[in-house]
Amino acid sequence: MARTLPVSGRAGRGERSEQVADHVVPFDPVAHRTIEDDVVPVASTLTVSSDAPGGFEIVHDSLYCSLGDADLVGEVTQAQPWITGQADQDVGVVGEERPVALVDPVTHDRILRTGLHELDFRNSCTASAPVWQADAVTTYEQLFENNRRWVASELEADPDHFERLAEGQSPDYLFIGCSDSRVNANEMVGTLTGQMFIHRNIANLVVHTDMNLMSVLQYAVEVLEVEHVIVCGHYGCGGVAAAVDGSYHGLIDKWLRTIKDVYRIYHEELDAIDVPVLRHQRLVDLNVREQVYRLCSTSFVQRRWGASMVDHVHGWAYDLRRGLLKDLLIDPADQPARSIYELDGL
Repeated sequence: MARTLPVSGRAGRGERSEQVADHVVPFDPVAHRTIEDDVVPVASTLTVSSDAPGGFEIVHDSLYCSLGDADLVGEVTQAQPWITGQADQDVGVVGEERPVALVDPVTHDRILRTGLHELDFRNSCTASAPVWQADAVTTYEQLFENNRRWVASELEADPDHFERLAEGQSPDYLFIGCSDSRVNANEMVGTLTGQMFIHRNIANLVVHTDMNLMSVLQYAVEVLEVEHVIVCGHYGCGGVAAAVDGSYHGLIDKWLRTIKDVYRIYHEELDAIDVPVLRHQRLVDLNVREQVYRLCSTSFVQRRWGASMVDHVHGWAYDLRRGLLKDLLIDPADQPARSIYELDGL
């Protein structure tokens, strides 16, 4: 497409060209120049259902790049992944509930036949480099070499860093997440050492007979006095998948019974989802919801926050393929038969 641009002034002696926008324009003393442009499609600033990136379209991430990639079920991306629960940022932008997934028939058929893991997703955004870069660990001894390099880097930035940590901890957050090695709590939200108290188990479950979890919860809420308790599930969770695959897995099946119970509660909704990967994601979300409800039925949480639990107990879902978090905006007051879990005198 040809376009005419007015050119003012003259090029100095020896100056052959001038950079105009993204085009190199010969700068001769002529009043106008014709520039050949390549037509590049640009996403509309207004999104309608037919324009929204589909469930499995490969596009840029709107959080960091120019075009938007709604998540795997067509949801409009949130404004800031590390600031959760900010539904009031811009209700027209922040996606809280899933719209209908926009999946073309060919892709839909491929998902049914192969599953999401067969599809190729890439995020073209470039992550910022860490303060220090560890070498890839190929030997046991290298773990200690990386540790020494990390210590040197921390001390260079702050000579009193470790002395200050040794004086005590005062974290603001309790993070209850999955044991999956790909879910790095501090890294994905940018918290520093000492800011987050962390408990992890398979499939991020809150089991009232688990004395490990209950001890962590009581200590965090009553002694450390954290301000927020977070249950974080993740898409692609092997524990969630194993709970409903009908196979025998040994001892872990007893632990995963909790997830089977979640499926039983929501089986009508889940059975109505034809695409396996979308059913899995929904089960991950519902599992997080039920674990939040379990947290809010404990005496520790009720005594600390009472009716304001919704502002302090949160449920998140982490997308392994995109690295983004989603606040599921779970309100404990929505729990069916909530009153039977409320403890008098707290």
